[in-house]
Amino acid sequence: MSYRGITYRLIPGTKAAALQLASFAGTYRYIWKLVAIVALICSVGALGMRVGPRLEGPSPEDAQGIQDPSEVLKPRLSIPSMRLAIPVLNPGIPKSTEKQENEGIWPELRNAEAVRIAFKMKDWITRYNQFDSIIVSADVSVSADLFLVARIVQSNSEVMSLAYQIVDARGVIWSDERTKTYRAEAGWHERYGKTDKDPFDPLYQEIAEEVYRELANKSSSHINQLKRNEFVGPRLSRRSELELITITRDLAFARYVSPEYHDCLKNDGNRLKIEYMPEFTSESWSRIMSVMTREEDFVGVIEKYYREFVTKIEPDYRTWQQDAFPIARKLRIEEDKREALTEINNLGSRLHTTITPTRVDVNGKVVTLTGSVQSQFAAWRSMITDIYEASKSSNAVKIISADP
Repeated sequence: MSYRGITYRLIPGTKAAALQLASFAGTYRYIWKLVAIVALICSVGALGMRVGPRLEGPSPEDAQGIQDPSEVLKPRLSIPSMRLAIPVLNPGIPKSTEKQENEGIWPELRNAEAVRIAFKMKDWITRYNQFDSIIVSADVSVSADLFLVARIVQSNSEVMSLAYQIVDARGVIWSDERTKTYRAEAGWHERYGKTDKDPFDPLYQEIAEEVYRELANKSSSHINQLKRNEFVGPRLSRRSELELITITRDLAFARYVSPEYHDCLKNDGNRLKIEYMPEFTSESWSRIMSVMTREEDFVGVIEKYYREFVTKIEPDYRTWQQDAFPIARKLRIEEDKREALTEINNLGSRLHTTITPTRVDVNGKVVTLTGSVQSQFAAWRSMITDIYEASKSSNAVKIISADP
């Protein structure tokens, strides 16, 4: 049996045992309810982080498109085909308006930064050339092999501090939360303000380098496991950790879509563990993959909105960066900060945007999804089981970007 470029051999009795296990579960009556809300950032538990599609609630392949070979910073590691999701950052906005004013935080500006920084990290990680696709998503409920979950600790045009951690599709956290801080140099805007550089590129690159190092460590283990498998033979071979991650990602999506795959994974706290492997050549699995392709299209539309938003705000944001830099520096140096705080809040209050509705055509029935990006994705996820039941081919579902 071959799946995602990996060849497996079933141990005699494996499939029968799986079917017998399913029969022991008794008669199930599955009631699938529509879900309208997706959490922006899932809680982190002691044993891991919950990521990917969830049964109780609410991935696109995008060409990396590195045009200039000189922009590729690292050779490709020996790893399976993988997708990285970068959810829009937690903006780190205090609930108290008084605290927002004291810290010079304007919510609309900080929310805009949360999207923009996600794309900056994507662009830098893309240059490391390790993932088949990298997506900027609304939250961690999308289907992906790895998630780079980050939050803004500080951002005032002079100093940026980001906290982040890497989580895989099993919910396993690869490292404790790390915080990186960078201070833009005085005179940076005069020297580079008219170029496409960003004053915090060194920070984004440092995070991209960290992701690469973590992946390189897993790649070494992956290679070693493949070598051991060749030595011991198929009956005693084991899947590498990276292989388990890629399979878990697809199984998590499958069990969200269809009750048939509900028992393939077991919840162990915030982690997912594979119970048994389904038949990847079955008709139902082909339909699962077809629905996943449509989800990839939809998430691609969402990411396109995000990218257009970043493009739209970029001129004003660059102006804000340049104008706010001396104010932020003065705010850090001087004791009397009231005047500087007023200036930086006035600058930040100018950024705002809305999201265009998305239309989805399912077998000729057009549904319009409105509201925020998160609410649109939640509405899409509530349609997934209907799409699986109604659609016999991928052509039955079409994603339409905007209303005519």
